[in-house]
Amino acid sequence: MAGKHDGHRERLRNKFITSPDSLEDHELLELLLFYAIPRCNTNETAHDLIDRFGSLQGVLDANLSSLVGVKDVGNKTALYLRVVSEVLSRYERASHELSGQIDTYAELGDYLRSLFVGTENEQTFLLLFDNSKRLILCEKIGEGYSSGNVISMRDIAYLALSNNAAGVVLAHNHPNGRATPSGEDIMATNRLKSVLNSMDITLIDHFVIAGKDCVPIIHYDKSQLFNIQPE
Repeated sequence: MAGKHDGHRERLRNKFITSPDSLEDHELLELLLFYAIPRCNTNETAHDLIDRFGSLQGVLDANLSSLVGVKDVGNKTALYLRVVSEVLSRYERASHELSGQIDTYAELGDYLRSLFVGTENEQTFLLLFDNSKRLILCEKIGEGYSSGNVISMRDIAYLALSNNAAGVVLAHNHPNGRATPSGEDIMATNRLKSVLNSMDITLIDHFVIAGKDCVPIIHYDKSQLFNIQPE
């Protein structure tokens, strides 16, 4: 038996096929939810999600536990949205990795944000660049973050030397906080910068990520917070 929303779903599918750019964000999310919630008014759920997280991007950036807190969003639907988000994040990273080129802090901020989308725990990533500023390695080097415990100067130095890196970027996230560098963050950054300088390797920057904010520590100016956000 056809559901009462079948006609609406078919019209929305045809609208997407005919003119995908004409769909509002809530309609696109509603269409996406068709494939996770087969017999439900996903229009209301799409509106609830966008109201809760502020935008379509906010929905796809949200972690599992936050998504499940929205009415009619169960574990299956939340997982579905996280899978979609992870696919998009990997696509975005791959576009930079294929060219190997990240030319600006804005591009670097976009790339770094994609590493932490939907992450519920603290992580630390190391990025290595060659003399031509091409990305040659991106590797997670820690789960959880503590300037004294997770950041191993020896491990970072080894990876930089073994990959013949000219420049290093470090990034860690504050999943439930603000992208404001702590005193420990700054101390660890200064130590790492000194270690790398002694090997003629540049610490380009150490970034703190929280939500949409991506704050560089080395070029951090307390009087004018430098947030890198998607253009």
